Amino acid sequence: MKAIRLLNIPLLTVTLLAACSVDVRPLRFEVVPRMQGTAIQAGSDGDLVGTQIYRFSLKRAIDVTLSAEIVAQRTGISASFVREGLLFSPAIPCQSDGLIIRCHAAAGQTLIGTYRITLNSDDDRPITYRLFVALQGPGYAEVEAP
Repeated sequence: MKAIRLLNIPLLTVTLLAACSVDVRPLRFEVVPRMQGTAIQAGSDGDLVGTQIYRFSLKRAIDVTLSAEIVAQRTGISASFVREGLLFSPAIPCQSDGLIIRCHAAAGQTLIGTYRITLNSDDDRPITYRLFVALQGPGYAEVEAP
């Protein structure tokens, strides 16, 4: 009887893949009452070196807008904001204005699904940042961490 080798992956390859992992953090949202309705918001602070990914799942969205804002201590951060899909991931447009990056999806563009915010830096020194994400409007939304 012959033994069949199912995995032919060298140990070095597996070690390199483990060393290149990116930290993925869930965003925790809270409901904040406001004069003109309710907002659901989340925030996170950090020091960025390389790449940091934040994720959340939008379970229900009716007549709300979705926005994100990243404020950095200094220049050198870039951001992408996408709704993950099976075949493609539609991007939410982001604009950079010096130390602030703003991303915004209008009410018709805020769809159910898993969202990913990726922050990148090519600088070797840490860049302190603050991330703020909000769902707001007259409608209703339900969010959870994936």
